[in-house]
Amino acid sequence: MPSDRSFQSYDEALLHVSEPVAPDTQIYIDQGYVDAHIIYPLQAPNPEMSIRTMAGPEFGDALKLTVRYKPLDEDGRTLIMTSRSGTVALNPTWWRAASGFVVLGMEHILSGFDHMLFLLCLIIPLRGWRQVLAIVTTFTVAHSFTLIGSAFHLTPGGAWFPPFVETTIAASIVYMALENIMGIDFARRMLITGMFGLVHGFGFSYGLQENLQFAGTHLLVSLFAFNIGIELGQLLILAIMLPALLVIRRYVLPGRVGMIILSALVAQTGWQWMMERGGALLNAPWPRPSVAGLATIFFWIAGILLAAGGLRFIAKRLRFDSAPRTASQQRGMSA
Repeated sequence: MPSDRSFQSYDEALLHVSEPVAPDTQIYIDQGYVDAHIIYPLQAPNPEMSIRTMAGPEFGDALKLTVRYKPLDEDGRTLIMTSRSGTVALNPTWWRAASGFVVLGMEHILSGFDHMLFLLCLIIPLRGWRQVLAIVTTFTVAHSFTLIGSAFHLTPGGAWFPPFVETTIAASIVYMALENIMGIDFARRMLITGMFGLVHGFGFSYGLQENLQFAGTHLLVSLFAFNIGIELGQLLILAIMLPALLVIRRYVLPGRVGMIILSALVAQTGWQWMMERGGALLNAPWPRPSVAGLATIFFWIAGILLAAGGLRFIAKRLRFDSAPRTASQQRGMSA
């Protein structure tokens, strides 16, 4: 019962289950609970232990199991599981934690259609592997920066921030698609990609924060493994997108008209997402100014400005062409 405080600590819980039930205990219908004390013999001083709940799978994530794990020589920690969590290691080895978070990162980006659509927008107008590599690397470094910062709770708090991030991600798709139609400057595209990549990193962090409880004592290993999983999933997406774009450009929608049509379709989808998510953002409670909140905002502004300066410097040093020249422009230059 919610009023029963017998499980506030492990010692109180142990005392509670070891005492006999009073003979005059009254159990009302639908209000009876059973507390069990189960002892397992261990074959090693600190073995790897796992737990899995099969209770109420039809309820999905609505039915949660809270597990408080107290190892002998470490600090205790709390895990929240559902029947969808599968087998969860309470004290995973670094290898098990890393492999699990690599898979989690891949699943996260492969199920994130807005991230995939943004990647498509980035590469639609590009020509040559150097441009694709530079843009994808910029996006990777940017979202890794905010992903790591979010893991250490360096993000604005409040209910307004998640819908703000989701709305901005949708807006990034619309902007990139419109820029594809109007014409791109490559140095500017690297800068904008880096700025939007920071926002996408916040979006990636939501899948990470919900599962860091399963990292055990391997927080940094799990963090980098999750990021590696995202990059592997990103490479898999690009391995499919790039050949498909090549076929479309050559046989289905050749020339600049094809790029405009593709970008217009992407912009329409992004616009619908932006309107839906913008409505949720308007209904979210906005935070009141505080010293901690302002410090967090200034931290990220400084990071964005620093990253922007670095990207601009790299773009100038690499001397990328601003945009692919058309055939008529090339003939004019040769004449």
